[in-house]
Amino acid sequence: MQQKINFRMIFLTILAVLTTMVSITYVYYSLFQKQIRDDLRLEARLLAEAGFEKLIGNEWAIEEEEIRITWISEDGEVLFDNDVAADNLGNHLNRPEVKAALENGFGESVRESDTMKLKTYYHALRLENNTIIRVSKDASSYLNLFISTLPVAFTIIILVIILCITISHYLTRQLMEPIREMAENMDQISHGSSYKELDPFIDRIREQHDDILSSAKARQEFTANVSHELKTPIAAISG
Repeated sequence: MQQKINFRMIFLTILAVLTTMVSITYVYYSLFQKQIRDDLRLEARLLAEAGFEKLIGNEWAIEEEEIRITWISEDGEVLFDNDVAADNLGNHLNRPEVKAALENGFGESVRESDTMKLKTYYHALRLENNTIIRVSKDASSYLNLFISTLPVAFTIIILVIILCITISHYLTRQLMEPIREMAENMDQISHGSSYKELDPFIDRIREQHDDILSSAKARQEFTANVSHELKTPIAAISG
């Protein structure tokens, strides 16, 4: 019984830890995605308000370590990119965020890399001259983020398992102690027990115990009566 209790507690603990880790990671990742979109939206608006196309024309150097900035013409031609030479990039007119920006003024999209390790978030904004400024940023995918939390999760699971084994051993001993005492003192058992759930079981045992005692007492009386009845003829024959 103790092994079953330990196993079930460990199983439930592992399940609870993993469920909590998945839920927390999902909530955190949702907030993380929202923050990235808000940052890109703000970055695009700031660049637009600063007169990005004029600054490019004056050979202004844009230094961004994390955010990629792309300037796209109305027909999809890449005019500037701070990460890759514009001549090496194809036409971007079919990109969903660019199409949405030309139609609605702005557009967003998310594309996942083939390795399933990174996601790229895009935000495109149409300028007054109908050119498009697009900002993008790479971030970990949900799967990659969850995998990165597994070492912490396994460490927590191991510590919790050790704690559960210690606690379950103590609780099992406390749970079994009244039952063990009841089994050792069956003759002195009183009505009721430490656990109400065991009362029907105790009543049934008491009835069987009383029946056994009654049967034993009846056999003793029968044996005594037979012995007494046999002693008189035997005594007479002996006399």
